[in-house]
Amino acid sequence: ALQNLSSSNPEASFGCLLPYARADGLDLNDAANPPALLSALRTLRCLVDRVSGDALGAALPSLMSLFRGTVCHRSVDVRKATVFVLVELHFVLGDGLDLDGLSDCH
Repeated sequence: ALQNLSSSNPEASFGCLLPYARADGLDLNDAANPPALLSALRTLRCLVDRVSGDALGAALPSLMSLFRGTVCHRSVDVRKATVFVLVELHFVLGDGLDLDGLSDCH
């Protein structure tokens, strides 16, 4: 279902998704899965390879801010979704993906 959503107009879907992918008010100690954030991360994973490099580059600073928090989230589902997005970003951007702020254990 996520792939169908992202295939019709990936640029528009990406733009609409970005407000849900933010670190504002992220509680790292909350064991519950924040549904909007988790859905946004899972959808981002499907969109990354369909969005232009320019759009990804423009959104990357705010996304990396989010990933620095979500990779340490108490919920394993949020951490796993974050890693999957980072892997997809690395496939698309290669060495252009700056992982500063993430330690080796992340």
